[in-house]
Amino acid sequence: MKINFFASPKKTPYSQSVRAGNLIFVSGQVGIDKEPGNSNDFYAQCKRCFEKLKSALETAGSDMPHVVKVTVFLKQAGDMSVMNEMFTEYFPISPPARSTIVTELIAPEMLIEIDCFACTKD
Repeated sequence: MKINFFASPKKTPYSQSVRAGNLIFVSGQVGIDKEPGNSNDFYAQCKRCFEKLKSALETAGSDMPHVVKVTVFLKQAGDMSVMNEMFTEYFPISPPARSTIVTELIAPEMLIEIDCFACTKD
């Protein structure tokens, strides 16, 4: 089986995604924006997570309709309804399996992290 590793745009000690045969594994995507003046409220972070997930999938040869499993890590359970609304936007038909975990995240300003497994488009 051929394995391809897709590096993160920033130098990190892990791959942004890995393609193994027809499976794609995307590392956790976070939505913090450190640019001054940009919003870091939950909605903005959630949107960035989904956009980064989408981009990582496309780089590895897949897309959102080919996602089969998603794991969402939330800092606060109260953000679940906003995340569900956005999840429905990105997966409007046949949503993938999902686990949602409420936990402390690595950085205090981090409110959400999302990773996924997908199949290739071919």
